[in-house]
Amino acid sequence: MNTKLNSVFRAMKKRCLNPNDKSYINYGARGITVCDEWLNPEKVYSVLGHPTKGYLAFQEWSLANGYKEGLTLDRIDNEKGYSPSNCRW
Repeated sequence: MNTKLNSVFRAMKKRCLNPNDKSYINYGARGITVCDEWLNPEKVYSVLGHPTKGYLAFQEWSLANGYKEGLTLDRIDNEKGYSPSNCRW
């Protein structure tokens, strides 16, 4: 699953969760998190009514909310973490 969208997902997690990442100081160290829906390995029911988890939930949200290659993931409120209610493309 080596797609551009998957790369965005992995980079988001890395800067928020990996203290060894060069961007961690500006994200994870500041308390910027990734929502459970996009991280949790447990099943979450999606807007389409079927179970999704982790990357699949992120992918579904992205495709339903205007993702196109070339766009960047943006947090609406930079003091809050990554979640469907605080992100846009």
